[in-house]
Amino acid sequence: MAKNEFQLDWHSKRAKRIIGMVLAGLLVLYVILPQLLGLNSFKQGALPHDWRDVYLAGGYFALTFVVSAVSIMFLAFKRLGFAKTLLVQFASVPLNMLLPAGIGNMGVNFMYLRHRHHTPMRAGMVVSANNLLGVAGNLSVLVVLFAVYGFNSSDIQLYWHYIYWIVIAGLILVILAFISLRLMRSHIEHIRNFKRQMLNALNNYNERPISFIGAYLCAIAQALLTALAFWYCLQAYGIHLTYQDAFLVFSLSVIVRTGVPTPGGLGGVEASLVAGIVATHASSLVVAVASVLAFRLITYWLPLVAGAAALYMVERTRLLSLN
Repeated sequence: MAKNEFQLDWHSKRAKRIIGMVLAGLLVLYVILPQLLGLNSFKQGALPHDWRDVYLAGGYFALTFVVSAVSIMFLAFKRLGFAKTLLVQFASVPLNMLLPAGIGNMGVNFMYLRHRHHTPMRAGMVVSANNLLGVAGNLSVLVVLFAVYGFNSSDIQLYWHYIYWIVIAGLILVILAFISLRLMRSHIEHIRNFKRQMLNALNNYNERPISFIGAYLCAIAQALLTALAFWYCLQAYGIHLTYQDAFLVFSLSVIVRTGVPTPGGLGGVEASLVAGIVATHASSLVVAVASVLAFRLITYWLPLVAGAAALYMVERTRLLSLN
């Protein structure tokens, strides 16, 4: 029987080219065009006062990839090489931009761990633990900063400014949990098996608490470094927020990313950062927008270049292959 000429072999080069074109189109639609439209703010003359602060912001953000790789290595159930794990973290950037809520990074790390002989359960446990520790690390820094320095009136005003997004993000999590429970009701035996496997995996972490603590410290370091990059972008434009205020603005924008159903919270994150800067510093809108665009340039555009190259290298070396 002759092969249908319209039938597509998903393992063929033609299929890979089509998928690549679709992903490139989504990248242009969701990321490149909106960001280019936002660059109009620079035409109004808003340039950094000190480029050294911009370079420092880039350096601190680059370190987050190193910390992320070390965190995965701590949590993994089998030994991982640092260079390959770091390469995978960069390779996840393009997919992370296209998919919301960090799904791209979790998916790439899951495939990498499967390639490194982790069972689906253990690979899922690692990426889930890494994600939860990221939230815990961020909250830990917030608690410590405001336990030491306290809240001021602008912080309280900023909290109420973001309360809408906090409520939306909470409702989304509740709805997802409810749907998950409804879907799993007919799979009680699978749930019991899942529970046994999860308990076995958790027992493994109990036997090596240093690794879990190391991953937790990496999560704290990643939150500190990313917020530090944001703070230096503000300094570069003469916006002199305290570090704890900058960390609060950045942390609340992470919540917005959960509530905005766009890849990486595109649009919503920029708007929330600008609103937070204006609310706490009362700076001009043009300067606030310019500082946020500089931060997004450092945390999205430049890593995209490195990520595209890393994704190509990962594909060539088959680091995400199960074979």
